[in-house]
Amino acid sequence: MNKELIAKHIEQIETALIVLEKYREIKAADLERSLELRWTVERGLEVVMQGVFDVAAHILASELKNDWDDYTTLLEKLGVHGVVPNEFAQKFKTMAGFRNILIHEYSQVDFRVVEKVLREQLNSFHEFVGYIVNYMERQGGPAA
Repeated sequence: MNKELIAKHIEQIETALIVLEKYREIKAADLERSLELRWTVERGLEVVMQGVFDVAAHILASELKNDWDDYTTLLEKLGVHGVVPNEFAQKFKTMAGFRNILIHEYSQVDFRVVEKVLREQLNSFHEFVGYIVNYMERQGGPAA
């Protein structure tokens, strides 16, 4: 496992989360009115989610079993292999669908969903980082 690569992704996730925390209380109407705000929030969420999936894919490919088909099963496999708690993986896997909408169906983004993710899911991303750091420590030390 390339701990430096994982540490880089974790740093990007944490940096984006710091910015997104400023927008936690944003309303869907604010996102509809402001293209600049929408771009900031959506790009921040893209960076966070892509970092999550990149870390997950790297761990599974290098340490465990590369037995996933898509981003949803990628997160499920982290639970199956004990990288994150299975209950967390089951709950968190819905972020795969949200990420795909942000990336591939940009014109169909529901701002109410973005608002909900900001209010209810940012803590899950922080939890994910904690689980990954814990996993890396169990595997022989902290990230570089």
